Amino acid sequence: LALISRRSVYRPGVRFHTRGADSEGNCANFVETEQLVEFDVGGKSSNSSSNNKKVVTSRHIASFIQIRGSIPIYWTQKPNLKWQPTPSLKSSADEQFNCFKQHLNNLLDCYGRDALTGNPRKILLLSLLNQYGREKNVGSQFRSVVEKIRIPSVKYIAFDFHRHCQSLNWKRLSYLKEEIMPDIRQFGFFSTHLSIQGDFWIEANPENRQYQNVWADNGDICSKQYAGTGALKTDYTRVGKRTFGGMVNDLNNSLTRYFKNNFTDGYKQDALNLFLLNYTVDRNSLPERADHSIINLDTNGAAIAGAIFSVAM
Repeated sequence: LALISRRSVYRPGVRFHTRGADSEGNCANFVETEQLVEFDVGGKSSNSSSNNKKVVTSRHIASFIQIRGSIPIYWTQKPNLKWQPTPSLKSSADEQFNCFKQHLNNLLDCYGRDALTGNPRKILLLSLLNQYGREKNVGSQFRSVVEKIRIPSVKYIAFDFHRHCQSLNWKRLSYLKEEIMPDIRQFGFFSTHLSIQGDFWIEANPENRQYQNVWADNGDICSKQYAGTGALKTDYTRVGKRTFGGMVNDLNNSLTRYFKNNFTDGYKQDALNLFLLNYTVDRNSLPERADHSIINLDTNGAAIAGAIFSVAM
């Protein structure tokens, strides 16, 4: 079992500072995750002394690809010291439609056809935005552009995660599984961590614990790059239920995120833009002499540069 995530370089960023999509249809923090499973196929041995053993006749590798990213329309959510800043939509309906259309064209170019058969694939768009409150406008605009484009191979599902699973009612995730199951069966995909049937299910299938931990570790790593901490609610992914330790860890991560989002992520975003050549340094604004810059090698300059670097990371 291997899990590989590939993060796009076209619109990367940190939480709140980079949202939505650009004019070329690149959505913020686009990540392609590929799950590779290698397994053997064989039959029983013809040797009577080893009736319980199997002989490997062939070895196969199965690949499952999942992509995720910010809602692919024009919107922002700049940090303003509030716990959850209100998203903002400033573009016209036509501009939003063209932005989403470009994003969809990018997806169809990359994933629209089966590499072996050339047959068209169906694209399932799954939105987990809240359908009420501050996220309602973004979700409504997204639904509007999806319905307007009318492509048979594109299916849209909106699942209000927080409303369905409020009060720690995680069993309601089975509603989502039932809704997407026809598409999963059509492609031959399977999922084991959308609906966990209690502790017995995990104990009876110990290999699934490793599978769940790999996905949880993957979520933590992606989240650290994007939000500055591990992912939230990973205890449910790992053990199939919420735990006291998991809730304490979520509280710590949430407080850490609040501080980083409001006070240090700006430096990190600037560093990403500079590294990826999305920002061009204005030579006219450079200091006239080297000793006017904090990057000179005297003690004070080195200390300040080191402090800024450590904060940005």
